[in-house]
Amino acid sequence: MEHKGFRMGGPRVKSTVRQTGNAEGGPGSIVNTGHLHVTGDVHLAGAPVARSAYRDQVEQIFPWELIGREAELAELAEFCTGDHDQTYVWWQGPAWAGKSALLATFVLHPPPGVRVVSFFITARYAGQSDRNAFLRAVIEQLAELLGQPMPPLLDEVTQQGWYGRLLKEAARHCRARGERLVLVVDGLDEDRGVKLGPGAHSIAALLPEVPPEGMRVVVAGRPNPPVPSDVPPRHPLRDPSIVHSLSPSPAAQGIKEAAERELDELLFGGQVERDLLGLLVAAEGGLSSGDLAELTGLTPGEVDRRLRTAYGRSFSSRESAWRPNGTRVFVLAHEELHNSAVAALGESALACYRKRIHAWADDYRDRGWPAGTPEYLLRGYHQMLRSCDEVERMVSFAVDRARLDRMLAVSGGDAAGLAEVATCLQLLSEQEDPDLGTLMTLARTRDFLTDRNTHIPARLPVVWVKLGNVLRAEALAHSHSDPAKRTEALCEVSVALAESGRVDQAEQVLWSISDLSDRVRALTRLARVLAWEGRGDLAERVVDRAEEVARTVTDPAEGAEALADLVKVLVEAGRVDRAEEVARSISDRPEQAWALLEVAEAFAETGQVDRAEQVAGAISDRSGHVRAMCRVAKVLVKAGQVDRALEMVNRAEPLAHGISAPLGQTQALLDVAKVFAEAGRVDRVERVLDRAEEAARCIDALPIRVWALVSVAAAFAEVGQVDRTEQVAGAISDTSDQVWVLCCVAEVLVRAGRVDRAVRVVERVEQVACAVTDPVERAEALAVLAEALVKVGRVDRAEEVARAISDLTDQAWALARVAEAFAEAGQVDRAVRVVDWVEEVACAVTGSVERAEALAVLAEALVKVGRVDRAEEVARAISDLTDQAWALARVAEAFAEAGQVDRAVRVVDWVEEVACAVTGSVERAEALADLAEALVKVGRMDRAVRMVERAEQVARVVTGSDERAETLADLVKALVKTGRVDRAEEVARAIDELPYQDWALVDVAEAFAETGQVDRAEQVAGAISGPSGHVWALCRVAKVLVKAGRVDRAERVVDRAEQVACTSTDPRDLTRALVEIAAYVAEVGWVDRAERVVDRMEQAAGAISDPSDRVWALCRVAEVLVKAGRVDRAEQVVDRAELLARDISDPSHRTLAWLAKAFAEVGRVDRAELMVRAITDPKDRAGTLAEVVGVLAAGGRVDRAEQMARALTDPFLQSLVLCDLAEALAEAGQVDRALEMVDRAEQVADTMSDRSRVLTDLVEVLVKLGQVDRAERLVRTISDPTFIARTVAEIVSHLDRARARRLLSWALTRSRATALLPAIAEVDPSLVLQVADEMRAALLPPSPTHAAPSDQSAVRV
Repeated sequence: MEHKGFRMGGPRVKSTVRQTGNAEGGPGSIVNTGHLHVTGDVHLAGAPVARSAYRDQVEQIFPWELIGREAELAELAEFCTGDHDQTYVWWQGPAWAGKSALLATFVLHPPPGVRVVSFFITARYAGQSDRNAFLRAVIEQLAELLGQPMPPLLDEVTQQGWYGRLLKEAARHCRARGERLVLVVDGLDEDRGVKLGPGAHSIAALLPEVPPEGMRVVVAGRPNPPVPSDVPPRHPLRDPSIVHSLSPSPAAQGIKEAAERELDELLFGGQVERDLLGLLVAAEGGLSSGDLAELTGLTPGEVDRRLRTAYGRSFSSRESAWRPNGTRVFVLAHEELHNSAVAALGESALACYRKRIHAWADDYRDRGWPAGTPEYLLRGYHQMLRSCDEVERMVSFAVDRARLDRMLAVSGGDAAGLAEVATCLQLLSEQEDPDLGTLMTLARTRDFLTDRNTHIPARLPVVWVKLGNVLRAEALAHSHSDPAKRTEALCEVSVALAESGRVDQAEQVLWSISDLSDRVRALTRLARVLAWEGRGDLAERVVDRAEEVARTVTDPAEGAEALADLVKVLVEAGRVDRAEEVARSISDRPEQAWALLEVAEAFAETGQVDRAEQVAGAISDRSGHVRAMCRVAKVLVKAGQVDRALEMVNRAEPLAHGISAPLGQTQALLDVAKVFAEAGRVDRVERVLDRAEEAARCIDALPIRVWALVSVAAAFAEVGQVDRTEQVAGAISDTSDQVWVLCCVAEVLVRAGRVDRAVRVVERVEQVACAVTDPVERAEALAVLAEALVKVGRVDRAEEVARAISDLTDQAWALARVAEAFAEAGQVDRAVRVVDWVEEVACAVTGSVERAEALAVLAEALVKVGRVDRAEEVARAISDLTDQAWALARVAEAFAEAGQVDRAVRVVDWVEEVACAVTGSVERAEALADLAEALVKVGRMDRAVRMVERAEQVARVVTGSDERAETLADLVKALVKTGRVDRAEEVARAIDELPYQDWALVDVAEAFAETGQVDRAEQVAGAISGPSGHVWALCRVAKVLVKAGRVDRAERVVDRAEQVACTSTDPRDLTRALVEIAAYVAEVGWVDRAERVVDRMEQAAGAISDPSDRVWALCRVAEVLVKAGRVDRAEQVVDRAELLARDISDPSHRTLAWLAKAFAEVGRVDRAELMVRAITDPKDRAGTLAEVVGVLAAGGRVDRAEQMARALTDPFLQSLVLCDLAEALAEAGQVDRALEMVDRAEQVADTMSDRSRVLTDLVEVLVKLGQVDRAERLVRTISDPTFIARTVAEIVSHLDRARARRLLSWALTRSRATALLPAIAEVDPSLVLQVADEMRAALLPPSPTHAAPSDQSAVRV
């Protein structure tokens, strides 16, 4: 039970935070060709401290001092900071000249005002010498510079798009800050992509021909090989004037000679030395001393001694990425040493060393990838396989679930696993004849990784912060697929870090939030935390950063909202002048009004009343103006300037009365009343509140009306008029709403410190609650009452009320709140006693869902009273895995706060395991339903039925009533498609959420009609709640009958639909039901009957009391008349609707939109345009104009529609209406004009950041026009996975088999595997059967209970 959102806390208010995140460091690597010395940290001006693991690698692999290169460093600094036109410089020199050391020094110590992004091409590390590695590394650095996370699941095509976009954004960002972006690329001569197959291209070709926004590019390499052939002719790399020669460094030559001597000793010394060298070269970097010990039989100490001391110049080391606490991995210190070793060892010897590494990997795989598995096998081995083109082995390891689990445990996230799968997908999809079966396996593995861990509780990352493992906390927070939940988790981590004193880390965490508006809100929240802790200087710094981000938000509405949030924080920080500047710069009027309101109040609080009035007067919105004046007046009252306050509120009151919108008037009058109350003018308060109550009762929307009445009732209570409070609440017909209203009033009074008045209100609540007769509603009312009693301090009475609640789940929840109150009051014994009773109640709950919820409530209550051990036992016994994970997260946090770190870590690990087990019930059900549909297409009905049966098993364990209902409704569709209509009816009737049940029953009714069982169809339709839904179902049945030629029976069904419609007592519902009937009979050509139904519609419309609703009804009447061909009569009806709308003092934009569309339907386009222009809000006006254009296009008035479409400026709306026009022209046979519209729509779509929806519409139009090649090209530019699946299904049947397979292979790299099964069924039916075999076991639902470890006792249940 949860009523109106009143309840706070407990397992009802849960969010889950986990998905796929980037848990590893920078993907790139670097080389050393000189001497380098680095000391201290490097801070980039104006941005958070850089955390790039790529820069860390530069420091680790270049440990030597750079000698004698001061002039070259100065030349580099001048090139990057100077005012000149040169954009490129290319340092060339032979091997061992010190090129890499020079650039590495520059990267680590850039001159002031220079922001560096770098990549060092090297073949010593697997997969770090081609354009994919370059793109991954540079995108990561650019994203970090911009404060954005790595874009997920990138392939080479999307990588290039993100690279170009981020490069421009980063250069623009730097220029705006007075800085310059510099891209540094070393080792162009070592680019392996130049030597690979025809599909491969060079890194050099990716460097910008015209660097954006003043950006500079620095490259280095040997004179040979020449510039790659794919670099454009006019590219700066082809300009010899950019080349600067670098003479060899004498110091570097000395290092070279010593290292070469050591290499000879390794090659021609003992077998042990040769083995160490051979294994490192074959592995292509990344082996630790422990790894080499396992491979050679030496001890780790012996390996370490040989590589660090005896051959220290030949090898360099860096920290392990995932196990950084002292673990280091080795590589050869120079690319030339690596190349020399490769040549000296020979391919035959290297192949033998690779076999040893393969056997080593196979051994760990056979052992199930145990704890302690070498990091190389989880991270570097894949790169070696890719380098050697061992694709089959790459795939087998990438899809190994046990290995993926170990990678998650070691790294804290699934980013590395996803990257491996994405690489395999990309390689296979680029083949001429791609293996769809293997691609499907990889895609399903990717989907598994993306979906898992989504049920990790939001507070779990905070526990890791408290345990000191910030990296794990960030990995958990980043791993959620839902952006909102990911942002929430990152905010929680940031706040926890700030509260523990780690402010820099707290700020850095927030810079990884991709949505700029969300990042502003997160930064402002962090600033508040810092201000509350008295760290004003740091708070101001964070506020400055928040403003920088807010100014870069491109969406006008989101940017305005972000700046308004910023204004509040600036005010709180005391920077009111700056807040005013920001507020006045906001272009969105409503957001500006809210911001100026904050500023006006702040000026008043600092005694600057004249400026406060001036700011308030700048608010153009009347409601905002009144509110601002009242806020200033309240400040004046507090300051003792009552007369001036009254003078101001006297001016505000008539403005409030003049507001036409009921909601706005209610809010404004409440503001006025509060000022009079503060000033002691109670006589004026009552009069104003009377008017506010009248305005509130005129609000149409029930939830908003109830909320407004709550505010009025609370205002009466605050001035002591509790009787009037009760009158306001008593006028609400629903007793549950009354209880909720009065409890809200009591809470307002408690917060205002007026507990005595709150007590009186709660006493009235008790009277109302006890008068409720319905058992369910009574239980809900008493639970809300119990919480209200707790809040007013009547805990004993709250306990009595809670114990009287009949519903055990509600009783457990209410008693838990009582126990919490006793604990907070220091009455621990009483708290424990109540919790014991909660346990008794929870154990008595019988329903599985309700029982799990009650036990979750109990677990939290046990934590609150300090019985954490028992809370853990209870939590582990919860059958619902989502509730179990949530409860155990609270237990883990309690252990962490108590300093019991080991126990906290154990519970946290268990929570992650539980969350992995709970994930994906909805996805599994959807996947099985998709598979069933594909099996139907390939004619395997028997197997399709089995898959639907499994989908039903899965659907029934989905947690959450809405999710379960929606999943079951989708299942009904699948059952219908497989011919199991009887079972579909059973499932539909068992759905406990009415909207979903109604939709499912409509599908069943239609299916019965299609099989000739019309009586059953009517019977099922009769089970649908409400006349409108019943009628809708009957019309669907009639439509099926007409298609089957059974017109007489269809007419009888329509007769029945009319009878059902007339049972409605609500004129609006009656009109809606009759619209369904009239539209249907007009569609099938029964014009006379349509007119008769329209007559009844007009009568029903006339009985609607609300003028706006009557306008809507008449517009629907006109719409049906147009379909029936009676345009003349439709015009008369629309004219009546317009006359009625003129009597409405302030018609809503929806009323005007209905009229505009109706006028368009009847061909009165000028009137339609007038209605559109009457809409004041620009967004609403544009949306209505787009609807009108769509109506005109559908009606064949293409020229006029095109003319009106030119007035649209919003790219999304503009592109959609162009698609409508193209479709209308295509249907009219005007192919050339249709293609012209497609061209224009595509051009507009190119300006949009998210164009998937528009491109999907364009693909459908192009297929209708026979432009399949162009349609396929557009499909490949769609980014949204759902739209990809839809468009591929649309086009695949129009392609030859080879092209279809290639398109499907491309789609599998981007879209969910099972969503593509229906399309795959068109191309490769045998693959569907193969997938069915593989999914049969893999997609079975998990056990409904998750067994606890053997050392944990079970709760008594």
